[in-house]
This record gives sequence, structure tokens and C-alpha cells, in this order.
Amino acid sequence: MMAKALEGGLTVLGAHAARTEKKTRNQVSDEDKFSKSYVNTAQKFIKNINILKERSRPLTDEEIKLLHQSMDAINDILAKVGK
Repeated sequence: MMAKALEGGLTVLGAHAARTEKKTRNQVSDEDKFSKSYVNTAQKFIKNINILKERSRPLTDEEIKLLHQSMDAINDILAKVGK
């Protein structure tokens, strides 16, 4: 687009229209945004679980409760998708 503008083949209105069109084409669906966010969160969760697993100290009652809640939620999801 920059080369076209420098050659004089692109008007201000044309540049604006092209920029607006590009933004419209690159819009991501809410489902894709959720999926990307979910994957990112799950990866962080797994990383933190592995760190917790490697520590040599006993878990607190709160940590144990949260692990059970996480496990229950994951098992419910897996049961719904049949995996």
C-alpha cells in the first residue's frame, strides 16, 4: 500500500478504505477469542500445577481444596464431551 501511495496511485480516501477493509477482514470471532484465551489459561494452569508438583513442601488446605475443585470441573467437562 505504501509503494502504491508513493507512486501516486493511492488517494487518501483509497488508503482509508483499504485500511478499513483490512481491519474488517482480520476480525476474529468471539468463539476464536475464547478458544485462544482458554488455551493460554490452560497452559498457564498446567505450568503452575507442575511447579506445585515439584515443590517439596506440603500443600495447604486451600491448595488441596482448589486442586479438588479443578479436578472435579475438568472431569465434568471431559464427561460431557465423552472423552
